[in-house]
Amino acid sequence: MSNAQDEPRVDYGLRLYHEVFKLEALHFGLWEPGEPLTLEALRGAQRRYTDRLLDMFPDGITRVLDAGCGSGATSAILAERGLAVEALTPDAYQIKVFRQRRGDAIPVHQARLQDFRPTSPYDLLLMSESAQYIPCAELFEAARRVLKPGGWLVMSDYFRLQDSAYYKTCHVHAQFLDRARDAGFTIEAEEDVTERALPTLQLGREVYRGYVLPILEISAGFLQQKAPLLTRGVQVVLRGKLRKLRWYLYDKSEEKLDHERFARELRYMFYRFRLEP
Repeated sequence: MSNAQDEPRVDYGLRLYHEVFKLEALHFGLWEPGEPLTLEALRGAQRRYTDRLLDMFPDGITRVLDAGCGSGATSAILAERGLAVEALTPDAYQIKVFRQRRGDAIPVHQARLQDFRPTSPYDLLLMSESAQYIPCAELFEAARRVLKPGGWLVMSDYFRLQDSAYYKTCHVHAQFLDRARDAGFTIEAEEDVTERALPTLQLGREVYRGYVLPILEISAGFLQQKAPLLTRGVQVVLRGKLRKLRWYLYDKSEEKLDHERFARELRYMFYRFRLEP
């Protein structure tokens, strides 16, 4: 019998995306001019994003590794197109959701890309908003290891133009390209999609202000009214953590959803790199 401790830790952000917003993908979308800022339009923009990314695939490939696969929406599309795709994520809960939604037809591995050792190399490594979580040196070393000579890295991600604290998990664009070149990866195709991606943040800010924050505030008020002693006790014991949580909810999240600042300080790029034989 399974123990509750054996269950993968729930990713509540993932649950929010899938169960409340009914989104298959977690990444940005590519918007057309004049599209309404709605969740339905976002679903179409995300599918457009995936189609454009897959358009960057070269001809003649068969084996693909989808690194940072999320719940497997892109892996499923690759399988529908007849490619031999395998998925990769270090998150046990994502694998659970992947299996629930995709079944067992697509192999999915629980590992970080840096630690993954394939049984045979792939023609192409796909990374959709997952490169930013891996240090450059480790990323390109792993890419060389999982790809056959002359293989391809197709990726989408956003990059800082300067080494600043804003979106600090992202790579600095010029440094990333230098590391790619040093590791033997040359650019075959690139596209700046920043302007087409920005409405995702605009919609995100509307949803966050209009739904997420009010729900949190109503929930907090309900607890304060129904269990005032417990609420005050929690506020005293966890004062520091609650202060940090409030900063994240009201300051940090607003900052990250600022599409105008994003446009000034970051670039959202699609790339196809070729590993030199």
